[in-house]
Amino acid sequence: MEDFLKDDERWRVVIGASFGLGKTSFVKYLANKLANLYNVSEDSYLPIVIELSELEDIRNYFIHDQENLDSLLSKIIENESRSVLLIFDGLDEYKGEIKDLFSHITELHDKYKKVKL
Repeated sequence: MEDFLKDDERWRVVIGASFGLGKTSFVKYLANKLANLYNVSEDSYLPIVIELSELEDIRNYFIHDQENLDSLLSKIIENESRSVLLIFDGLDEYKGEIKDLFSHITELHDKYKKVKL
């Protein structure tokens, strides 16, 4: 994961494994680790964890204070000028169309170059 975050060319990675092998535990560990580093190091990533299991459309998902993902990323990057790591958990449980999800996250990356997924 550290190599991925340092690589300027790669912007997304998928971690796959069978049910029960610790993907969600890893997500929680990674988010906690990055959140603790965020206040210490300027080149660290702000982690945002998105649980996909309850979603039907990522575009209409409100993250914080009635803001969708696009709006929230805009404010973070504009005001903080920091990098963001979006961590999607439960891809296999997403209720919407996977191709639409991947299309939207590609749009977000194209719009916000400081975003990795």
